[in-house]
Amino acid sequence: MALTRRLLKSMGIDEEKIEQIVEAHAETVDALKNERNKYKDDAEKLNDMQKKYDDLKKQVETQGVNVYEEKYNTEHEAFKKYKAEVEAERVKAEKVKDYKNLLRKAGVSEKRIEAILKVTAIDEVDFADEEKTLENIRNEWGDFIVRESQQGANTETPPLNVGGSKMTKADIYKKDDHGRYVLSTAERQKALMEMSANN
Repeated sequence: MALTRRLLKSMGIDEEKIEQIVEAHAETVDALKNERNKYKDDAEKLNDMQKKYDDLKKQVETQGVNVYEEKYNTEHEAFKKYKAEVEAERVKAEKVKDYKNLLRKAGVSEKRIEAILKVTAIDEVDFADEEKTLENIRNEWGDFIVRESQQGANTETPPLNVGGSKMTKADIYKKDDHGRYVLSTAERQKALMEMSANN
């Protein structure tokens, strides 16, 4: 039997109480409907999950676990490669920092350090024997080492850039009548470094 105003009136209940009973009954019914709808949604989600599970199970049965192993191995290898690249970059950055310090220690001009780093194969530098590395730096980059005392120009071999004119690549690689370079290897390196620093 449905709970109606008419039924409540026939039971001799006041009009005011009837209104309260009807409101309370409506709230109860709404709450039950909401709960029913929630269970219905949950049941549909459960059905979707069951379908996904069944599909996955079927895929494993037909293709085997190898598909997932391959995916894992591929992602694992990609991660290992990325990790190795990050480590290599970190090691290289450390070597660059150490080589900068050695250049400074050898007395190389601060203005020339970045240019020297650009043309240095940092992976080939031997950091195990610091004294030997410093000696190599002084031999290879001696022209860029800052000296405290000023020395006059050698009159037998006057300066190359007389009058402040800049050397061109043609000047740097110029050869004499016998096909030999006019400038020594060290002079050519120095001129190239100065050219790159000015550009």
